[in-house]
Amino acid sequence: WQHALEDDPDVFEGEVRYHSLQDIPQEFHKHTRQVHINFRDAEGPLYARHLAQRLWNGEEYFLQIDSHMRFMCGWDEKLL
Repeated sequence: WQHALEDDPDVFEGEVRYHSLQDIPQEFHKHTRQVHINFRDAEGPLYARHLAQRLWNGEEYFLQIDSHMRFMCGWDEKLL
């Protein structure tokens, strides 16, 4: 996630955003890994995808998304 720590991003009505691991419910911590990069140090989308792919740890499923994605309730069950 590219961001400036001092910024407070916009939130859409009803949307839930998790900005750090501490914001995510405890039960999901073991399934979550993040890379934080200051936007001033960003090297573009290809490098960002490379960093995200390095988080793969042998899981059966791997989903890579960007900040423009929105999900409907039950999206994961429909996908599988």
